[in-house]
Amino acid sequence: WGMMSKTEVRTRVHSNMLTQQRSKFINEYGRYASHILFCEFIDNSIQALHLSKVLKSCQPAGLSTIEVHLIFSWEPTKKLTHIAVFDRGPGMSDEALVGWSEMGKPAEQREEHSPGANELRLHNQTQEAPFQADGQLGFFGKGSKAAGFFYGECVTAVTKRSRDEPTRELRFDALKMRAAEAQHQEWDRNFIVTRHQGRDAILATDHWRDECPALLALLEAADAHASYSLFVVSRIHDSVAGEIDLHSVPAIASELRDVYYVYCDGLERGLQRMQERSSEGTAGTTGRTACFPSA
Repeated sequence: WGMMSKTEVRTRVHSNMLTQQRSKFINEYGRYASHILFCEFIDNSIQALHLSKVLKSCQPAGLSTIEVHLIFSWEPTKKLTHIAVFDRGPGMSDEALVGWSEMGKPAEQREEHSPGANELRLHNQTQEAPFQADGQLGFFGKGSKAAGFFYGECVTAVTKRSRDEPTRELRFDALKMRAAEAQHQEWDRNFIVTRHQGRDAILATDHWRDECPALLALLEAADAHASYSLFVVSRIHDSVAGEIDLHSVPAIASELRDVYYVYCDGLERGLQRMQERSSEGTAGTTGRTACFPSA
């Protein structure tokens, strides 16, 4: 009777908490979010571009845009295969990538390793709404990793801070996570990969070797910039590919421009355009690429 024993128990989060996002969004919001979850990535990029301005980073004219790329397969399927969001912001350090990778970590703690984050907060406090780059324009506030796994099974962050530094990559792969978990290994163990720039260095990286030419061209073009961040969602869920087809791209671009009209058109013109479109009752936008200037 006076004996006592202890058994160590570790409270671990199952990988499904990160990777199984589609049913969560549907249950919480009662509708599919495919057309507007891009906002989670765009908000991050808006903040990054404004951080560049606060830090007085060199941003040549015409480069302060955010690009949303939807990559489709060749004939006959024309199926969505990749989603990519690209900005020419200051890039991310190892510490910033680690902060981005952690689930549920408050933004203020993630920004501890982000030079100029405090200056950006002070800058925003001096600006009248809606010109604050606070990364809060998206509808869901779930974070880009959760949004990425809503769309597909693999989310990769690719970033570079200067021409003198290597490119850094951090990838979350649901298949590898589940395989590690099945073998009772640490599914949340990951690595930041550093590489040189250019096509040869990209192809030497295992997870890019068999990718489509369009994505390889995007990675190569990104490497040509002094600094950038690129988020890529791969292995798109079939249900998402069924919702986002070539014919839906103009409507998606139109909806995203409505969310970010201040950055796309300026406040006065944006409100005028929305009023005109409301009276006309039309979508009125064509094209397959949405760019968002960080006004």
